[in-house]
Amino acid sequence: MTPDQISRLRELAQLRDEGILTEAEFTAKKAQMLGSVVPTGVPSNAPAPSASSTMGSRGMGFGEAISTGFSKYVDFSGRATRSEYWFWSLFTMLTGWVTMGIDVGFGLGAGGIGVVNTLFSLATLLPNIAVVLRRLHDTGRSGWWYCIIFTCIGIIPLLIWLCEKSEEDTNAYGPNPFTVPPLNEG
Repeated sequence: MTPDQISRLRELAQLRDEGILTEAEFTAKKAQMLGSVVPTGVPSNAPAPSASSTMGSRGMGFGEAISTGFSKYVDFSGRATRSEYWFWSLFTMLTGWVTMGIDVGFGLGAGGIGVVNTLFSLATLLPNIAVVLRRLHDTGRSGWWYCIIFTCIGIIPLLIWLCEKSEEDTNAYGPNPFTVPPLNEG
């Protein structure tokens, strides 16, 4: 198997494990990908679930959101799901509290500014901005809308947008993160 096939097979297995694909769909798609004979009773063209059928049923887990946040450290393009954004936000908030506790506990603060917390905040500044911009892209908005946070009332529409569902179809910023790409691409 090629590395692309292995990667795609892992994606399909994850979709099966998350309940998005049935065992029969998984088997059919695996056979189609590998060029094998499809088992009897399973159509070779088993449809992938639509974006609307998978909305809300598939999201990113806490650990996956953290690793994606760091792996897309300064990736300001593409889309981020609600779960990716909110789990990343939860991670940075909880870790921020822990680093503040370390600063207070070890007396590392100089004039109320803790060294450990400051280093963590600087290390996650760009990924924080990147995930917000990708989340705005997921709702069909330009990342420039993030600048609205600098106005007094701008945080309200920004929070509303960050809570919105993903656009169901491909938009100007890329495909819907919930859709399952077809197997016969390139």
